[in-house]
Amino acid sequence: MKPQKHMSRTARELRAQVHTIVLLALLAIFGLGVGGYLVAHQRLVYPSWVPVLGHSEFILNAPVSAVSGVLPGQGQAVTVSGVTVGQISAVNFQHGLPVVTMQIDPQYANRIYPNATVLLRPKTGLQDMVAELDPGTSSAGPPLKSGATLSAGNTLPTVQLDEVLSQLDADTRGELMQLVSGAGQALANGGGQHLADVLRRFDPLSRDVETASRLVALRAVELRRLMGNLSKIATELGDNENQLAAFVVGNEGTFRALAQQNQNLQETIQLLPGTLQVTNTALTKATTLGHTVQATLGQLLPSARSLGPTLADLRPFFEATTPVIRDQLRPFSVKAQPTARLLAPATHDLAGSTPGLTTLARELNNIVNELAYKPRSGQGYLFYLPWASHDTNSALSTQDGVGPVRQGMLLFTCGTLQLLHSIASNPSQNPTLATLIGLLNLPDYTTSCNGLLPK
Repeated sequence: MKPQKHMSRTARELRAQVHTIVLLALLAIFGLGVGGYLVAHQRLVYPSWVPVLGHSEFILNAPVSAVSGVLPGQGQAVTVSGVTVGQISAVNFQHGLPVVTMQIDPQYANRIYPNATVLLRPKTGLQDMVAELDPGTSSAGPPLKSGATLSAGNTLPTVQLDEVLSQLDADTRGELMQLVSGAGQALANGGGQHLADVLRRFDPLSRDVETASRLVALRAVELRRLMGNLSKIATELGDNENQLAAFVVGNEGTFRALAQQNQNLQETIQLLPGTLQVTNTALTKATTLGHTVQATLGQLLPSARSLGPTLADLRPFFEATTPVIRDQLRPFSVKAQPTARLLAPATHDLAGSTPGLTTLARELNNIVNELAYKPRSGQGYLFYLPWASHDTNSALSTQDGVGPVRQGMLLFTCGTLQLLHSIASNPSQNPTLATLIGLLNLPDYTTSCNGLLPK
């Protein structure tokens, strides 16, 4: 009888607590759901021996010179062109260098080649690092196997701004300060407005260049065909180097005739007005050059006899290149004339506003020639331009309603911060520089430097 009473009392207590039990069960289910959601979004890598969830990862090692900010196991991503393909799993020390171990998703395992590169860079201002992976090209060899280690020359850590400034000596830093001060003086007293006026003059040129670029893009096929034909011409010239040399040497008779007419040219120059006296002196000095060339060309007389056979050998070459010049180069020149006429007014206005544009163009030409130069061993600068383009896209990957926002971080000493606050607080001295400083959103001096800003 007593056991029945005890069971009845237990049943009554359970019925009284059924609401609490249901709430606890719902709370446990909700907690399991939240925990599962968090775990599913943590990029957890399960070992291959775990049933269903486990899978094998592609392991790639990269030795770097510094691993500051790299925290394995914190979900720091490995990206290719901004797409996450894996994460940093470990950092080891081998042969005097830190080695970063990356776990790559298996679907990208067969797309990483021996010339792949890795760049460690901060994703945020808090040094949240990300490994940017360039998988390389198939021309470097077969794809890498899991566990492979890249060459130390194919990796590069992030570079802090203070590291760049620390490489400058005292004289260079002084020159940099003078440069900044000179820029402030140049932009003062209406200098900024003058600079803005000059930059506005580039607007017509920019529009014309955009039109020219669009037209050139439409002629991409013709340009490729032109470059191919020019390559054939250069190859043909290289194959006929001896014939061309004989052709040049065979002009000895022409130069000799010019040398014999030197006296007649001198008499003609003497009859000219006094404004041509400088030209007369220059041609008189050319007499010695003519005698020297005559003596030299006299030894080349046997080559003149080979001029006829040389021209005969060159006839097939000219016949092969004539259709290219007539049917491709000439139509391209005719189609480019409207673009050239559009550029003429803008070029005239630009020449009047910027007298030094010729010097600028010459220097830009030298820079472009230097960029286009490819040494016999190694790669030219153009090989690295895609990297620079990718870095620019990464630096401008954030935007707001106004447009792209350039990512960056500026470091100031307390002395520099004091100077910038002083300029910003008195905009009448330099309105342009004060406006630029105001756009920087400087930190508070009293908070950052633990002191009051001097009056």
